[in-house]
Amino acid sequence: MKVNFHYIRKKIEKAGKKRIIIVLSVCTLIIIGSIGLKITRSSATEDSITYLKTEVIRGDINVSINSSGTLEASKRAEIKVASDATVETVVVSEGDRVEKDDILMELSSDTQDTDLEIQRLNYKVALNELQDLKDTQSSLKVYAPVSGNVKLSFDSIGDTLNSNSTFAEITNGNKMEIKAPVNPAVINSISVGDAAQVLLTGYYQSIPGIVTDVGTTAKPYSEGALYYEVTVEIENPGALTESDTGTITIKNGKGNFTAIDTASLSSKAGSTIRFDTSAQLDKLHISDGDYVKKGDLIAEFSSESLETQIQNQEIAVTQKQLQYTQELEKSILQSPISGTVLSVNFQEGDSIESNDTAFVISDIDILQVVVPVDEYDIQNIYEGQTAVVTTQAYPDTEFKAEVIKVGLEGTASSGVSTFDVTLSLLTSEGLKPGMNVNADIIIDSSKNSLLLPVEAVSQMRGEYIAMKQNSEEPVQLKVGLISDTYVEILDGLSEGDIVKYAAKLGTSEDNQRGGMMMMPGGPPGGGNRNSGGPR
Repeated sequence: MKVNFHYIRKKIEKAGKKRIIIVLSVCTLIIIGSIGLKITRSSATEDSITYLKTEVIRGDINVSINSSGTLEASKRAEIKVASDATVETVVVSEGDRVEKDDILMELSSDTQDTDLEIQRLNYKVALNELQDLKDTQSSLKVYAPVSGNVKLSFDSIGDTLNSNSTFAEITNGNKMEIKAPVNPAVINSISVGDAAQVLLTGYYQSIPGIVTDVGTTAKPYSEGALYYEVTVEIENPGALTESDTGTITIKNGKGNFTAIDTASLSSKAGSTIRFDTSAQLDKLHISDGDYVKKGDLIAEFSSESLETQIQNQEIAVTQKQLQYTQELEKSILQSPISGTVLSVNFQEGDSIESNDTAFVISDIDILQVVVPVDEYDIQNIYEGQTAVVTTQAYPDTEFKAEVIKVGLEGTASSGVSTFDVTLSLLTSEGLKPGMNVNADIIIDSSKNSLLLPVEAVSQMRGEYIAMKQNSEEPVQLKVGLISDTYVEILDGLSEGDIVKYAAKLGTSEDNQRGGMMMMPGGPPGGGNRNSGGPR
């Protein structure tokens, strides 16, 4: 930001009319020519004037706006309860440091506990339903559940397989089954796991097997007789097919029991693959009759309706979670900010009512101060400007700060409006909320500049002048920044030059003699501008 020095100088000139005007001489100043000025004596002698001397030095100059205010925490929160309850547990104590969302207190009430459990169960049910849908979606990418030969029931790419329809069966060619009829009189003597022998018709050879299933429902046989079906599993030596037949005999501790008739052999079914939802076949990685190993990718399906169900269920889960969280928040109090616990207003066992303040938490590690700036200066203030904060508690320490907010609306008082400016302290060790501080907001600065005390620079007819030692002719100056204590010299003097100026006289009558005016030493027009001295 470029400082409007024309505006500053106007204020200085205006201020000069209200202040005591200091003159260089009690004699009448006579203007000689249009270029230079000479100071001549009248009735008074030079010995009657007290002159001071100063040197043009090099240093830094800051132009700032000064104001004051009271330190406060950058964040402060009062934590209130949502409904009547009893304090179960107080987790923190005064002075504790807490982070955002930390639990501060646990509450309980009969109504809250019931409502919370209902919302928890609703949320859990919604989660389970969502997981079921996702499991179904995962199953649309079909992997072989067992090793064996694949018999496809559906292989139309792009077509839809209806819900609960069989996609494929995987059979294990190394194992075969025989389901044989057994007399009802002996069925109770046979159990799963019993040893068996299968006499193969035409081979005149028996193969050992094991009972894998015993029927529980009688089936009609010839001439009104009944039978029960017993399943025996055998290892296929390699030559048996589903056209072969045999007769089974079960042997156990209760005796030997032979089936009443022969039965056909069949390949043992390894697994049947079907879906609980309609799905479209997108890719088929095997052909009918292929042998697959367990875990091989067989096919890939997709289902738009299932994807829609999942999306809708995800929304339902979010809603249930929100309801559960809202109910949970009634039973616990959490910190909305990170900071320090300033007060704990209830203890375990206390009854607490809706909207009561249970805790006050403040972030005292980051301090700020709000200071008023008048309407004449607010145009020079913007976010990001640096500032220096001082306090009587630490008179020798400067604390760095930054403008973080400039008020948009002013407050009028005594004909002048002020705007609130918020400063955030970048260093604040030892400071506490509530301390009174002064703040200098730096609006412009210059480094390693030529400087002259403001008292040694005079104004005459809009020009800035100074008197060099051993000279009666003033030097015209080109100046830059002007603060309450120093003037930046851009041209007219050099570093080390000695300048003389008249000491201030005691009365306004004395100060108003002559046509030349000293630069004012106080804030222009009674304002708040300050400066930093040479460094």
